[in-house]
Amino acid sequence: MTLMVNPASYDWSFGDGSTLSSDQPGSGPPDGPIHHVYQTAGDKTVELSVAYGATYTVVTPAGSIGPLDVPGPQVRSLPTTVELEVDEALGTLIR
Repeated sequence: MTLMVNPASYDWSFGDGSTLSSDQPGSGPPDGPIHHVYQTAGDKTVELSVAYGATYTVVTPAGSIGPLDVPGPQVRSLPTTVELEVDEALGTLIR
């Protein structure tokens, strides 16, 4: 049996009440969809948590079966937190 665990969604909290959920990992502009424009300067706590899904494949003498989804809820990581200071409002966060 082969088990594959893959990120299913990335959930961002930008520290100013704004959130974003995406199936794409964090890559800022111009190449990626994850960016945020702050409206006010000050200290911010940015958090990212990732939900993981899994599939499995069973190999038998007659061939492979799968991949099949692992039943049950997705597993979520603990949030990764970054403290940052926004010196100028309307700056773009790229991480």
